[in-house]
Amino acid sequence: LLNTRTRINEILCIGSLVHNDVSLDKPPSTPFQTDFCVIRRPNDRHFPMKFQEHMEKKNIRLEVNSSERGLLAFFLAKLAKVDPDILIGHNLSSQWLDTLQHRLHVCKVPSWSRIGRLRRQNMPKGRGVTQSLCCGRLILDVKTSAKELIR
Repeated sequence: LLNTRTRINEILCIGSLVHNDVSLDKPPSTPFQTDFCVIRRPNDRHFPMKFQEHMEKKNIRLEVNSSERGLLAFFLAKLAKVDPDILIGHNLSSQWLDTLQHRLHVCKVPSWSRIGRLRRQNMPKGRGVTQSLCCGRLILDVKTSAKELIR
């Protein structure tokens, strides 16, 4: 979400679907084994009335966090626990990972290196460092794959 005062992208929500023991020869028998979603309230806004009640009534498991730093720390802890080999997403390589890296740096999240499998002390700087940020994990950008099919 673009913060209207600072004109900087902030992260409000991160969700994930996790597939275990995926076979390359056949489709998975179940859609996914585990999932999680964590959200936070924007700084200048409120959640809708009875938001928590509505989520419980719809049986939606949702982790609500109070700050962006807490949201990012929760995501990194879940990522470390799941320890995926492949990260798949839309627009990962060109926007999402750059925004994630920037927000991890701005929010001073201490466990930022959990995105990859290589533990580091200093965050890589500059443009195009997302591949080194996720060292040890294969990145699959669905947007890039779709563009290749259109050509």
